[in-house]
Amino acid sequence: MFSTPASPRPIKLSGSRCSRLVGSKQRSRRSRPPIVWPATGDMKRYRHGDGCRRSGSNGVTRRSFMLSSILGSVGCRLRIAEPGGVVQRLGGIVSAPPEARGADAVDPFGLTVSRLSNGLTVCQADGTEPGRFTAYVVVRVGSSHEPDAAGGLAHYLEHMMFKGTEQLGTLDGVRDVPLLQRMADLYAELADTSDPPEVARLLRNIDSVNLEMAQSAISGEVLGLYERMGAKFVSAGTSDEVTTYFCNLPVSRFRAWATLEAERLRAPVFRLFFTELEVVQEERRHLADDGANVRFDALLRLMFPSHTYGTHSPIGLESDLARPRFDLLDDFHQRWYRPNNAALVIVGDLGGVEVTSILEEEFGRWERQELGTVGRGTVSLPKARELRELQCPGPASVAMGWPMRPLSVVDRVRLDVLTRILWDGRAGRLSAELPGDTMARRPEVWVVHMTEASYLHVGLQLGANETHDELEQRIVAVVSSVHEKPVSSGELRRVLTAMELEFQWMLESDPQRAVLVAESFALGESWEDALLRLDLRRSVEAEDLCSLAETLSSRAYCVVHTRKGGAPPLRPLPPISPIPTESGRQSERARELLAIVDTQPRQAPPRLGTDYDVLPGDRGPVIWTRNEVSELFCLRLVFDQGFGADPLHVLRLAAAEVPTVEESGSIGAQLEGLGGVISHESGALTSYVEVAGLVQNVEALLGSLRVRLQRSRWPKEELTELCALLRGRYHAADVSATELARRAQDWLIYGARPPSAEAIDLLSSTGSTKLDGLWERGFATQFFGSTDVESLTRLLPAGGAAQRWSKPQLGAHEPAGIEIAIVDVPMESVELRVTFADRRGASTAAIDLHHAYLSNWSGLLNRELREKRSLVYHVGTDLPFREYDPTLYRLSVWANTSPKKVGETLKLTIALTCGQRLDEAALDASRAALLERLDSRQVSPRELAAEIFARHVAYGDRDPTSERMAQIETMLAPNVAAAAPEAGRATVVIVGDRSRMDLRALRKLGRVRFLSRGEVQGSSSSN
Repeated sequence: MFSTPASPRPIKLSGSRCSRLVGSKQRSRRSRPPIVWPATGDMKRYRHGDGCRRSGSNGVTRRSFMLSSILGSVGCRLRIAEPGGVVQRLGGIVSAPPEARGADAVDPFGLTVSRLSNGLTVCQADGTEPGRFTAYVVVRVGSSHEPDAAGGLAHYLEHMMFKGTEQLGTLDGVRDVPLLQRMADLYAELADTSDPPEVARLLRNIDSVNLEMAQSAISGEVLGLYERMGAKFVSAGTSDEVTTYFCNLPVSRFRAWATLEAERLRAPVFRLFFTELEVVQEERRHLADDGANVRFDALLRLMFPSHTYGTHSPIGLESDLARPRFDLLDDFHQRWYRPNNAALVIVGDLGGVEVTSILEEEFGRWERQELGTVGRGTVSLPKARELRELQCPGPASVAMGWPMRPLSVVDRVRLDVLTRILWDGRAGRLSAELPGDTMARRPEVWVVHMTEASYLHVGLQLGANETHDELEQRIVAVVSSVHEKPVSSGELRRVLTAMELEFQWMLESDPQRAVLVAESFALGESWEDALLRLDLRRSVEAEDLCSLAETLSSRAYCVVHTRKGGAPPLRPLPPISPIPTESGRQSERARELLAIVDTQPRQAPPRLGTDYDVLPGDRGPVIWTRNEVSELFCLRLVFDQGFGADPLHVLRLAAAEVPTVEESGSIGAQLEGLGGVISHESGALTSYVEVAGLVQNVEALLGSLRVRLQRSRWPKEELTELCALLRGRYHAADVSATELARRAQDWLIYGARPPSAEAIDLLSSTGSTKLDGLWERGFATQFFGSTDVESLTRLLPAGGAAQRWSKPQLGAHEPAGIEIAIVDVPMESVELRVTFADRRGASTAAIDLHHAYLSNWSGLLNRELREKRSLVYHVGTDLPFREYDPTLYRLSVWANTSPKKVGETLKLTIALTCGQRLDEAALDASRAALLERLDSRQVSPRELAAEIFARHVAYGDRDPTSERMAQIETMLAPNVAAAAPEAGRATVVIVGDRSRMDLRALRKLGRVRFLSRGEVQGSSSSN
């Protein structure tokens, strides 16, 4: 058993974003994906705000992600004053130079920074995942560095970096050379003409050359290589000033990774550009449906009208997509992709690897070059209020920006703390000063620092009967309130401790550690200065924030008023011919790279009694994993029912997030004062509540959760807050297309919908006595922390044998044919979700291999739908509830496409998924990739609890991994094909604009019905 550390007295702090600490899947709004956000293991797919991509083309981003603010809003590059130089000023606030960090200070990352002979920066940090490493390549170039006539070039380049090299991604690199030159010449001619017939002729010729090049190209070979090497994720991203490429691999593949990355960074070949262009168009269509993106782009153009921060967008303008400058791509790469403008960030367990010598050998041939300067325009601060009004998707809103000159390190830290005072994700001055439910307004508060400017952003949706001008003035008043009503010591203490709490959370996995190190390089600062900001924030005082707020409230700002309305339709791209994608193709260079495997000691599987324990609770097992990498804990209570069985169940769960009146006199006035957060997630069949925070406060936090779940009295203020939380979560007007598709799927397959708006209103007016006693119904399944077994057992809920946990009933609607439900929403893109009828009887290994054959990066769906035909922007799969029954094959395929393509996409998805003739070469590639992942599969300590629980439910104390691998290795194609879902039986959900779809083609595939948004959200009165 584990020993118990001394338990100091509880620490007070603010309960910041619950989704950051406990892995909650609650919906969050975004304006841009994170700058270098990794696809961590517990993320299932990319959604609005999740930022996870499982492909080589990760997308675009404008602003720094909130998690980065833990070290002082780490975002883009910041100009740091040289020693003795002029200290930057913010409206009269003068920051003294920061004091040096003490020699005895401890670096929790164990980071070492060095440079190769060509100037390439190498940052190496300790990791938490035995046998694996996470690697980031960070290049200091983005959309703000693009030539005026070549918008979107940096993003195009990010996509094309996955197309291979002279020897990789092709069967004949010599043959490609004249074709590439011909393609560049055609694009140069296209840029010089506006004559429609001539444009049409050139586009036909470009398509012809693209097809000729495809005869020897191997589309997706780079991603396929990463997959075969056992990658947990591979992705990339482009922002205003930074482009990043990142992955997670077994340590045995470190040399192969270095060889591959060095080759494609040094000398990429941009083949099949015309095909990839349509994928970028689908990405832009996807972004255009998000009102936050449209609003944010408009605000940047208003704040920086004479600078590329405002005039250029990473995704590019519509005119840029119509005439992309392929002819400038190579010059752009040659100028900016240089070792003296890049860094490698490597985090992981690399003790037995000669890291420096391998990197010097592989990357040392990358030639350095002086970058020179680029004219990006001028930053002119507004002298008076600047307003723009526009229509965009989503509810009416106000977005405000205060642009300013680059700030000193001290002022950056103060400004970051000030944003948390205004809004920390759950509470702040916004909720105290604005009328109505602040969470329902989707507040967006952040600060961004770039090379030549910084700015503060505050955005909210309009409240009931509120005008744009009224909300604008209220936001100004809230910012001014920090000066007029100084920040209390309690406010400041809670915010600072919440920032520390988030920092502890980021220490738990290698990708999260890599994010902070990578962004520190992107800022242009030393790691010592990055750690210094941790010390500086501890010295922030209320007077500093008061002066800062006074300065901001006296400054001119820019503001965007949006009204609900659809964006104008994007112009269609010219026809692009599908390209051949033969799965058996493999370059000789790919075979050589796959053969590079360094022998490493085999990692022992998690050990009972050392890495984890199974507590035999009287209602079911509790999986306990020890946390040795941070000071946090997390406990999950699972319930064997969802809102499908009892719609009021979700009300009970939501009650856990609302503090009780009784708490004010006992264990804290608010949960935020206890050092942790509580969140819940309720699905159609299952649900859970999680409580997380500093381990020193585990007793107090579990006590708070117990009080909340045992309550039987509902004072009016608690009931009002609870109902507001539910309305914002389940009945928001701006719920994403992804979430609508998931809810429609739950309703059609499981007959389950969240509580209706009418039920919530009734609860708000009358209350309910049915919401008590939930504590005794929960089953503690996963605990992550350092509390000893005896103390943990005493803290957990107790119950009788009649309440033993059991697997949820996994019954589902069995479709008689292809049943298509269209949720009519005016938007540019389409969210498609296809859930096939259950398939049972196949072995677990057959299901695993068939799923890998379909869903891997080089799998059948991605190869045919994206790489060959450019029908989708993303495609992926889910296997719902398989953790409860490993023999259940309930496959759900999701994709982002366009209205005109949805019929073809659906038809092909069904044919590919249910096909009985499997490609032997593709199956062997999927087999090798799956075996590599299973053989080197490691998870973070927090993820381990969930994994052990799922294994325990399905197999008890037995670890089936070796048995599964043996079966997968020898399984024949007919046995794998037998596991395929049955053709002609599936439940299909399509969220999009029905007026732009070919309904006749859809009706040929199956029975079509139409659903309103209100029906899906559980309220007939919703629009």
